[in-house]
Amino acid sequence: MSDSELSALSDEDEDIQHLPTPFPLESSPSIALPLLQIQPQLPNTQSPLFLKNVFSRTLLSTSPVTMKIVCMQDGCNYKPKPKLLSWNITSNLWRHVQSMHPALFEAIKPGPPLL
Repeated sequence: MSDSELSALSDEDEDIQHLPTPFPLESSPSIALPLLQIQPQLPNTQSPLFLKNVFSRTLLSTSPVTMKIVCMQDGCNYKPKPKLLSWNITSNLWRHVQSMHPALFEAIKPGPPLL
């Protein structure tokens, strides 16, 4: 298009030219919002194995977060592999207590389920 073909600005075009300049992003004050990091926590439990300190649970800094479970009985080195926080099946732990610590098992074994 040559200069002779350019049309004159309309009133609408002139209004657009007089709009305020947008606020430049690089000069805007940065507002640092604190990132909320949810700290993982051990899930609640009702198992006597943990409530009576037969086993301990410790959070591990892994991805995904896992927990270490350790048998707390004197001289016992039973430490199953770390479990996800969603883990809630204790049958292997009960089996360990029953076979390796039978007197303790008899003292804390669960009764029949209530109906």
